Amino acid sequence: MRMPRLLRTTPFRLTLLFLALFAAAASAFLGYIYIATAGEVNRRADAEISREMESLEATYRVGGQATLNQAIIERAIGERPFVYLLLDPAGKKVSGSVEALPVDSFSGPGPAWVTFKLTDRNIDGAEIRRSTRSVIVRLDGGEVLMVGADVQDSEDYVRKIVRALWGAGALVILLGLAGGVLISRNVSRSMQGLVDLVTAVQAGDLHARAKVRGARDEYDELAEGLNDMLDRIERLMGGLRHAGDAIAHDLRSPLTRLRARMEVALIDAENGKGDPVAALET
Repeated sequence: MRMPRLLRTTPFRLTLLFLALFAAAASAFLGYIYIATAGEVNRRADAEISREMESLEATYRVGGQATLNQAIIERAIGERPFVYLLLDPAGKKVSGSVEALPVDSFSGPGPAWVTFKLTDRNIDGAEIRRSTRSVIVRLDGGEVLMVGADVQDSEDYVRKIVRALWGAGALVILLGLAGGVLISRNVSRSMQGLVDLVTAVQAGDLHARAKVRGARDEYDELAEGLNDMLDRIERLMGGLRHAGDAIAHDLRSPLTRLRARMEVALIDAENGKGDPVAALET
């Protein structure tokens, strides 16, 4: 099946080309926006978590595990937007709002950054899983300390921004496609008038002329050029017809005299009068 004529026009194909280029550029731009926004969210969360970890490490250096344990308990029941976990050197939980490390094993001094899903419950009591960013370090006494923060709201916000950008990009593409169809239709109408003109001239109608819309664009210039060319052709054809008529008029009298003399010679030859050869020579 052939595509509709409108979809095969050059303006529509150019529209598709520009839309493809725009879509590629928009995809690259959206990718950059996502990476930059998500990176900024992680950087802010990491900065807050790092400050909280430094504060707890300072508490540990001053008072040891007991003081650190007390500080974690106080902060865990407070309004701070962090989660904590303190393990003794043997790996057993001492305190914190998380039951276990989000990694299978942790041996290095750290810091080790990890993002995991923390199971929680909403106000209705339903179980939910929220994204949590955390850092894990091993303290000087062998204890393991983890500090994390809920980043689910930030990730949801980033996803909303990305969805909005994708929606805007899709809307622009649809509008561009609709505009391409409209422009292609207008161009096709203008070109169809010229095609009809050529067809009429080929059929012998030298009085046909292209319509000038008055927009003073390239189509009007082409129409005016065609009309001027057809005017010249019509004048030349008129001159040829006039020359043919004049030649025919000029030849009518001598041809009539020639025919009359031939008829006279024929009659004389039939009656045995005159010389047929001399008559033919004459």
